[in-house]
Amino acid sequence: MNEDIRQRNANWISVFMRVAIIVFLGLSGVRKVMGGVAGTVAHFEQVYADTGTPMWLVTAQAWAVPYIEIIIGLWLLVGYKLRNAFIASALLSLNFCIAM
Repeated sequence: MNEDIRQRNANWISVFMRVAIIVFLGLSGVRKVMGGVAGTVAHFEQVYADTGTPMWLVTAQAWAVPYIEIIIGLWLLVGYKLRNAFIASALLSLNFCIAM
């Protein structure tokens, strides 16, 4: 009986985490794409202009991040291989932390 309750709670936690990450990443990526990726790239280049980060790396990341956010959001929405999807979203978050 306790095992059933524990499994049910784990399932709800997974659903909550999926919805939170889908809203955060998916909508963020869609907003960046709909607003124009070129504007996102220009913003990234302006923010990182005075850092030691190579500009080609900043530009490449700025072009890739919106699409990666959408892909991970859709991946979580579909629910295929969720463990791998959560790992991918954690790696993207780690990327954001390192970039700051």
